[in-house]
Amino acid sequence: MLPLTPEQAGAPLRNQKHELFSQLVASGMRNQDAYERAGFKRDRHNAARLHTKLRPRIDTLMRARERAAIESAATAQAQPWLTRDYVIDALRENAERAMQATPVLDAKGAPTGEYRWDGSVANKALELLGKELGMFIERRSIDQTVSITEDQITEADRILAESAAKLKALRATKAN
Repeated sequence: MLPLTPEQAGAPLRNQKHELFSQLVASGMRNQDAYERAGFKRDRHNAARLHTKLRPRIDTLMRARERAAIESAATAQAQPWLTRDYVIDALRENAERAMQATPVLDAKGAPTGEYRWDGSVANKALELLGKELGMFIERRSIDQTVSITEDQITEADRILAESAAKLKALRATKAN
C-alpha cells in the first residue's frame, strides 16, 4: 500500500470504505473502530496500516474540520445579539413561560377546563440560570478523624488564656 499523493488527499477517495475510514478517524474515532465501522473485519494491524496509507487524506479532513470550527466560532462571535445578557434573558423568559399554566385546548381550539405546565423546561432553564449566576456549589462530605492528646488540649487552653489576658489588658488601656 503506497501512501496517497497530496493531490489525491484533497479529493474524496474513490474507494468508499477508505473514504469512510478517513472521515471517521478525522472525526476522532480510534483506528480499529473506524476500520470495523467502514466495513472491514476488525483487525488492529490492518487498521494501523490503512491509517498510514491514508494519512494525507485524514490530515486534509482534519484541517477542514478545524477551519470549519474556527469559522463557526468566528460567526458566533460576530453575532452582536448573542451576548451573555441575551442568553440570561432568554432563559428567564423560558422559565417564566414554562411555569405558566396554559389551558388545554380541544380540536376546535376551545379550552377544556384543564391546564398544563412544563416543569422540566422550567427546571432546566432555572438550573442553567443558577449555574451561570454561581448559585450552585458542589458539596462534598469529608470524614476525617483527628486525634488530640491531653497535652495539646492543655497547650491550646494556655494559649487561649494568654490571648484573653492580652485582650483584656488592651481593652483596659483603651478605656483609660
